Amino acid sequence: MIEAASARIQNNFDKALAAYDNLSKLMPQDPHVWTELAELYESKGDYDKSFEYYSKVLQSDPKNLDALLAIGGVQIERGNAQGSFDYLNQALSLAVQLGNQQGKANVLQTLGAAYRLTDKPADALQNLQQAVEIDKQIGDKGGMAFSVRQIADAYGQMGKPDDAAKNYEAALKLETELGDNTGLGGVLLNYGNLLDSQGKYDKALDITKRALQIEVQLGDENTQGICLNNIGALYVEQGNYGDALTYFQRSLDLQQKLKVPADIARSLNNLGETYLKLGKFDSTLDNYLKALEVARSSGDKSLVALTSDGMARLFELQGRNGAALSAEQDAIKNIQDLQQQTSDSAQIQADYGAALALMGRFDEAQKNIDAALSVARSLKNDALISSILNLQGERLFYQGDLAGARSAFDQALQSAAKQKGPVQAMQIKLNQSRLDVYQNRGAAAANNLKALIKSADAAGMTYVSLQCSLYLGRALFQMKKYPDAQQALETVFRKAQDQSMKSLLPEAHYWLALTLRATGAKTEADVHMQQLQKLLQDLKNESHSDDILKRQDIKPIAQELNANAS
Repeated sequence: MIEAASARIQNNFDKALAAYDNLSKLMPQDPHVWTELAELYESKGDYDKSFEYYSKVLQSDPKNLDALLAIGGVQIERGNAQGSFDYLNQALSLAVQLGNQQGKANVLQTLGAAYRLTDKPADALQNLQQAVEIDKQIGDKGGMAFSVRQIADAYGQMGKPDDAAKNYEAALKLETELGDNTGLGGVLLNYGNLLDSQGKYDKALDITKRALQIEVQLGDENTQGICLNNIGALYVEQGNYGDALTYFQRSLDLQQKLKVPADIARSLNNLGETYLKLGKFDSTLDNYLKALEVARSSGDKSLVALTSDGMARLFELQGRNGAALSAEQDAIKNIQDLQQQTSDSAQIQADYGAALALMGRFDEAQKNIDAALSVARSLKNDALISSILNLQGERLFYQGDLAGARSAFDQALQSAAKQKGPVQAMQIKLNQSRLDVYQNRGAAAANNLKALIKSADAAGMTYVSLQCSLYLGRALFQMKKYPDAQQALETVFRKAQDQSMKSLLPEAHYWLALTLRATGAKTEADVHMQQLQKLLQDLKNESHSDDILKRQDIKPIAQELNANAS
C-alpha cells in the first residue's frame, strides 16, 4: 500500500498501476483499491477501464457520492455525455439529502458540462449559475473560477459572444488571483477560440500564445498540441501561411507522438487547407486524404465534414465540379448529423450552396447560402458573414445578376472591415474587379488587379494571383493593349495547365482567342477555340448536366461555340 501511494504521489502512473493491480489481487473486494485504480486509469486516459472500476465501487456502495460524480465525469470523457445524466442526477439527489454543499456544487458543474455537450446550453447555464452561488457561499474560489469559465463556454454556444467574453475575463481574473496555471491555461485557450470565431484574430493570437506558454510550463503536451493548431489556424486567417505551416507541423508531430486520432486528423486537415491556399494541390490532397482516413476511423463526423469541404474546394479549383458537389454533399450530411448551428456548419452549408451555383443550380444554391447567412448573423461572426456574403455575390454573378452581385460584395467588404484578417478582403476585392471586367470597365479594374497580384504573390497565394492575372489580361484587352493582354493571358494559361488549375482554363482559352483575333492571329485563335470546345464538353460530362452552361462566365463561350458549329 505504501509503495502504491508513493508512486501515485510521484506521478509515476505506470508504477502506481502495477502496485495497485497487485493490491487488488491481495484485496479483491476492497473499494478503496478500486477507487485508486479508477482514478489512475482516468489519469492515463483509459476511460473504459476507469468506468469498469468505478462501477465496482458503486456495486459495493450505490450511495457513494464521490463515485457517482466521478463515473458521471468519466462517461463525459468517454464521449457519452448523455450516459452521464443518470449517475449525476443520483449524485445531486444524494448531495441534497446529505446537505453536502461542496458536493452539490461539484455535481452541478459536471451537469453543466454534460448539458453543453448534449447541445443544451440553456440547461447548462442554469446548473452552472447555481454552482457559482454555492461556491460563493462556501468560499470556494477555485470552484467559482471553473464554473464561470463553463458559463462563458455556454454563452458562446448560445451565440452570445459578449456575455461569453465578459465571463472569460472574470474567469481569468479569478484564476490569476488563485495562481492556478492549469485553470488559467484552459480559460485562455477557450477565450482564444471565442475571439477567433468573432474574427478578432490579433487578440485571439495573443491570448492563444499566452495559453501555449503556460501549457509548456505545465508540461501538458496534449493541450500544447491544441494551442499549436489554433495558432496555425489564426495565422491562416491573417494570410501568414509560412508560420501557419510551421505551427501545424509542430502540432502534428506532437499529436502523432500522443496518438490522439481526432487531433491528428485536425492537424492534417489544417495542413491541407494551408497548402490549398498556396496552390500546392498535390500536398493538399495528400494531407486531406490522410485526414479523412483518420477522421472516419475515429468516427469524428465534424472532422469528416471539414475535410470533405476542403476537398470539395480543391476539386472546384481543378474544374472538377461534379466531384466537388459530391464531396460537399458528404460534408453537409456529416455536419447536419451533429445537429449543431456553429460557424463550421454555416460555412459548410454556404460552400455547398457555392458548389451548386458552379453547377448552374442557382435556386438550390440560394436556399443553402441564405440559411447559412442566417446562422452566421445569429452568431454575430463578422468574418463568417463576410465569407458567406462573398459566396452570395459569386452565386449572383454566375446567375447573371451583376448588380445584385455588386451589392453582396460591397456588404461582404463592409463586414470584412470589422476584423483584421486580410485574406477575406483580398478575395472580395478580386470579385469586385471581376465584376468591373465583366461590365467592360477594364481601366477601372486594371490598377486594383495589379495591387491584388502583388499582395497575393507576397502571401504565396498562387491561385488568387493567377485569377487576378486572368482578369487583368481581359482588362488590358478592353483597353486595347493587345500585346500586354496576350502576354498576361498566355502566362495564366501556361501556369493553369502546369498546376492543374483547370477552373481558369475556359476564360483563359476564350479571352486569349479573342486577343489573338484582334492582333490578326486567326489560326492561333482557332486552335484555342477548338481546345475550348473539348474542354467545355469535359465540363458538361463531369457535371452530368448542361446547367453549367447557364453560368455568366461560361454562357457567352458556349453561345459562340454553338454559333460557329452551326
